[in-house]
Amino acid sequence: MLKYYIHITKCLNYVNQILQLIFSFIYITSSRRHKQTSLRLLKAKHRLSHTSVSTYKTGSARHLCQLSKDPIGHPAEVKSSSVIVFTKKQLFRLRYVAVALGSFQMLTGIDAIIMYASDILAKEFNSYRIGILGSVALGVVNMSTVLVAAQLVSRFDRRKMLLIGIIGVSACNIGIAICYLLQPVNELLLLILMLLFQIFYCSGPEPIVFMFFSEMFPNEHKNQLSSLGYGANWLTNIIVVFTFQFFEGRLWILYFIYAGATLILGISGTVLAPETRGKSLDEIEAIIAKW
Repeated sequence: MLKYYIHITKCLNYVNQILQLIFSFIYITSSRRHKQTSLRLLKAKHRLSHTSVSTYKTGSARHLCQLSKDPIGHPAEVKSSSVIVFTKKQLFRLRYVAVALGSFQMLTGIDAIIMYASDILAKEFNSYRIGILGSVALGVVNMSTVLVAAQLVSRFDRRKMLLIGIIGVSACNIGIAICYLLQPVNELLLLILMLLFQIFYCSGPEPIVFMFFSEMFPNEHKNQLSSLGYGANWLTNIIVVFTFQFFEGRLWILYFIYAGATLILGISGTVLAPETRGKSLDEIEAIIAKW
């Protein structure tokens, strides 16, 4: 019975991965159209800021002032504003950060561990019951660590927490790879490393990456960059989940790959990203403009 339950859970997870990827690409497509509309609106507001309020009823100025009316139809106060125009180099760096952070989060192997934890533990401990209990233990550790991390993100720099999580996750992946490489597998050590992996992942890569996506990107490019990061996230997620089973009997290779990808993409993306804790969006945009 437990065996059938595990297979059904896997099938549902596969369906979830595919649907999420489809929704991500739909979001990317729609965000491009939204970006073009936002860009036209931003330019109109910028022109409006240089238009005299006294002439708002004439010609094109009257049309532009429709963008800045309050709910009862009176023209709102026009304030001068400066629009930061980012260079191609700065935008390329932001795109790389979005793809690197979105990709490495899944290339840690987190979803493979969660989906196949019951199978792995059941095989190594030779008991389906222990496999289920181990999978439940991973879920409890996951939830508990996220609750603790939620209290820490306001006290410590985002990048420091992310780097600690990256190094910890990579060390655990290397440890798991060595466990599989040195037969016979030490079941207890394997379980401990998987639990430590969850702790490091949930205290760094899981919450911080999504916080970066919500805080880091300039308003003008936010939709495009966020959708790029989420699209990379779900694409790598599907690759990890669907390729894991093909390395049966050679899992040590896969975990070394996870460790290398996490270190390269995770550290480079974190170092290139601006620190966002305690900073307004204007301050973050000013930092990006200095790149």
